[in-house]
Formats: sequence, structure tokens, C-alpha cells
Amino acid sequence: MNVGLRLKDELVAEIDRVAAANGQNRSSWMASVLANA
Repeated sequence: MNVGLRLKDELVAEIDRVAAANGQNRSSWMASVLANA
């Protein structure tokens, strides 16, 4: 499945920070969040 999004730079930076804190990259973090939603 492919999902396309446009996110503000500030939101992307926050997602990157949270993902890094969990030892993941942005894509894997977003995939896990969507899978668990």
C-alpha cells in the first residue's frame, strides 16, 4: 500500500525526532503508527 502526504516542515522535524528516539526512521515509524491505528 502506498500513502502520499504533504506535511509541514515543523511536523516532519517532530516526527523525525520521535522516530529517532524510538530507533526508527521516519518511514518505518509512520508505517508502525498506521498499522497500530
